[in-house]
Amino acid sequence: MFLSSNLKPAHTGLPPTGLMSVTAILLLTLAAYAYAATDTCAMVAPEDFSKAFGEAFGPPARVATPAGPLAGPMVVCTYKSKTLKLTIASYEYLTAAKSASNWNIRRTRDLATRHAVDLPGVGESAYYMRFTVQSHQGIHDYNFSLVPSGASANKDWKDPLVSIAKLFYSRLR
Repeated sequence: MFLSSNLKPAHTGLPPTGLMSVTAILLLTLAAYAYAATDTCAMVAPEDFSKAFGEAFGPPARVATPAGPLAGPMVVCTYKSKTLKLTIASYEYLTAAKSASNWNIRRTRDLATRHAVDLPGVGESAYYMRFTVQSHQGIHDYNFSLVPSGASANKDWKDPLVSIAKLFYSRLR
């Protein structure tokens, strides 16, 4: 609110520094909320993994890399239980064209040579390979991978892993 004659702030009841402080707090709160809503590690809780896989999982270990000149930021979240290690990785591309191109090349290769199977209903496009769900949404690729150890390596983990990917996408929206 400015007066057009002298461009001084209109009367708000707060001194200019108080108004700026309130504005700064509001903007920081909104930024923190937006970050939490899109943080890869916050999308699925350890309790959700425990429910899907039947083992207790601890909190995630988060590793992030900033955007570079040729690639966008990457976030990797690793959750561990007694016999399983589950990783969710988020890759962001700088442009939609680069994202689509990379996705189509990888998908075509994996479906043809790595016994991958399409997964409808997970992101815009997704496929499953042994212990891995690769998925694509907008300028992001998401990888859900599982590393079992011991006797758990002989189990079929496709259904629980796909259910985690679907849960992730249901919360992403």
